[in-house]
Amino acid sequence: MKKTVLTILLLLAFCFTACATGAGGGPADTSAAPEQTDPVTVRTDADFDNRFGMGTSNFVETEDAYYYNAFAGYFIYYYDKASGERGVLCAKPECVHDEIAPNPSCNGYTFLLSRSLNLWDGKLHYVGWDESKRLPALYSLSLDGSVRERGVELDFWNGDGAPQRLDYHRGMLYGWGMETSVVNGAPNVRGYIVGVDAETGEARYIFEGNYPNGKLDFCLYYLGKYVYICVADCTELTDEDYLEKTKLTLYRWNIETEELETVFSTGEKSISGQVFQLWIPSEDRIYILATAISSTDPARVYKLSGGELEPVFEFGFRGVSGMIDGAAICISITEEKAEIRTADGDLIYEGEWSFDFGLDVEYTMPCYIHSGYGDKDTLFLVYLIRSSDLPGQGSCVMRYDLTGEKPEATLIAFSPWD
Repeated sequence: MKKTVLTILLLLAFCFTACATGAGGGPADTSAAPEQTDPVTVRTDADFDNRFGMGTSNFVETEDAYYYNAFAGYFIYYYDKASGERGVLCAKPECVHDEIAPNPSCNGYTFLLSRSLNLWDGKLHYVGWDESKRLPALYSLSLDGSVRERGVELDFWNGDGAPQRLDYHRGMLYGWGMETSVVNGAPNVRGYIVGVDAETGEARYIFEGNYPNGKLDFCLYYLGKYVYICVADCTELTDEDYLEKTKLTLYRWNIETEELETVFSTGEKSISGQVFQLWIPSEDRIYILATAISSTDPARVYKLSGGELEPVFEFGFRGVSGMIDGAAICISITEEKAEIRTADGDLIYEGEWSFDFGLDVEYTMPCYIHSGYGDKDTLFLVYLIRSSDLPGQGSCVMRYDLTGEKPEATLIAFSPWD
């Protein structure tokens, strides 16, 4: 592999959010955290896999394979775990797949409209564009790439405020979005969380609010019957201090009772950061990482337990950071090194970080880490690359085995179109 200039920037999911006025009846109680218990909820096949929820690309794992599609990419790619074979998920022998784009005749071609690649009923599902009806619709694709089918229409979809993601959890698709408008002659941003019935396409807004400047972020996490909604609200602060003084509120939506309740709020206090990510092993153990801070301090991991938010640890250097299930990562741009720790601060790896992707293209433009996924044993990073050898911006996915003395890297997907 050849590389002359390589700059890494971690662009993990921006979670645009709303405030305490909810469409689903509003928060049940904003004065105190609800009574919580500590049993770990075991994820079922109907539950969203939170390992792949903290980024803006699309990633699915089955027993036999990995499936990947970029946030705005054309094609779904697969990686066979047993053989190491990878490519576009299309079983048509005569298809040229991603040699051209767009390529609607390829089964792996998606024209994906949001971060919406999910797995249920033994098939991949995503939001695509139905050209004949000029509406978004749910599509399904068999795991071998042989059968692609159109499902229900999503007629609630608003092109100016479409959801930026849709995660499948227990029969529903949940996502967040934003919509700009003018209210009383002044610019306004409406932030919301929507729930969409995966069978009928019927949608309802479970959380929404109006804000003057859009300095808000969402983060969603799924635990059994709950959808956790993390709100980072900076709307009342100036450009100079909004990263330093964020009002952080954590809600949860009960999918059985359809009630929204407040788990925690900083109230009149504040926390440094804007974009937050979560790992929630149980109702009374919630780990929070701020991935965007403006001060000279490195990123910190916090733990919320018993209604109290306390710092757990901070990284030894400033770098790009992200939360994965059970761990947090930090990568130095200039020094090409990484620090990976469990959520409780135990060291998993510290040392050099290789940016050799094993590609047969020469990339001289800056590269970016677009999304980070995984857990304390296996890390997935999505890199965006620019090269004169590619028709446009490309991407690749690297899997890192963290169980050994040093991370062991494997290329599992490469797309020349993103």
